[in-house]
Amino acid sequence: MHWIIGDVHGMLRALQGLIKQVERDDADAEFLFVGDYVNRGPDACGVIDLLLSIRNGRYIRGNHDDMLDMILSGTSYADNEATGKPGLAVRWFLDYGLADTMASYGMTADAIDKVKRDPNDGVKRIQAAVPQRHKAFLHALGPVIEEETFFIVHAYWPPKDPNPQLPLSLRLNGSARNRRNIVWMRFAETEIMADKTWPRTGYFGHTPTPFYENLLQQPFFPIRGPKTVLLDTAAATDPRGRLTAFCHEEQRFIQVDREGKLVENG
Repeated sequence: MHWIIGDVHGMLRALQGLIKQVERDDADAEFLFVGDYVNRGPDACGVIDLLLSIRNGRYIRGNHDDMLDMILSGTSYADNEATGKPGLAVRWFLDYGLADTMASYGMTADAIDKVKRDPNDGVKRIQAAVPQRHKAFLHALGPVIEEETFFIVHAYWPPKDPNPQLPLSLRLNGSARNRRNIVWMRFAETEIMADKTWPRTGYFGHTPTPFYENLLQQPFFPIRGPKTVLLDTAAATDPRGRLTAFCHEEQRFIQVDREGKLVENG
C-alpha cells in the first residue's frame, strides 16, 4: 500500500520510529514523501541518509529542499525572492532552521557563526560540508508524484483547476506560477473545504496543520477536506507535534511523537 509521509524537517528519530511502525502493519509498504526533509529539526543529514536507504521510497521537493538545493547547486526549481542569489537564501533561511542543518553536517558553532556574519562566503562553507550524494539527492528531487487515484505536491494546487484531466507534470515546466504554487503557496481554510475539480485525491504538506485551528478535529491530526489531505502535523515546529504516515488505500494514518514513539494508529 501507499503511505504518504508529512514534512520530516530533520526529525530523524521520529522518521525512524514511524517507518518501523508502518512496516509492522504493512511489510510491503511504499513510502511517498511530501518534501521538506531539512531545516528546523536537529538531523537533516541523518534524515537524508535514511531516505537514501529506503527500498520502496519516492520523494518530491519542498521549499526548504529547494532553497538548500539552490545554495548547493546555484539553481532552484521554483522562483522566489532569492532566486540566483545563494547568499540571500542563506541569510533568509538562517531564520528557518538552516543552522540546525549545518550543524547536522558537522559544522562547528564557530563555522556557523562565520556563515551568519558573511552569508555570501557561507555558501562555499555549506557546499563543502554537504557530501556529494546528498547534493545529488536534493538536486534530483522532482516536483510531483502522480498515481491513478492520487497525486502529491508539497504545498498547494488550485481547487478550481481549469484542466483537471491533464497530468500536473505537463503543466509545470511551462508555468513559473504553477511551480511556485506547488512549492510555496498555502491553502486558505475555505479552499481546503471547497469542492475540488480534481478527479484524484491530493496530498500536501508545507503548512503545519495547527495553522488551521478552525479545521482541526484533534490537535496535530491531518486535516481532510474534499479530495484533500494535509499532512504536516508539526513534528518539527511544536514540542507536541507528530510525524504522520497516511495510507491512501485504507484512508487511515499512523503517527509518532518526536522521539518516534507510537501515539496514533487508526
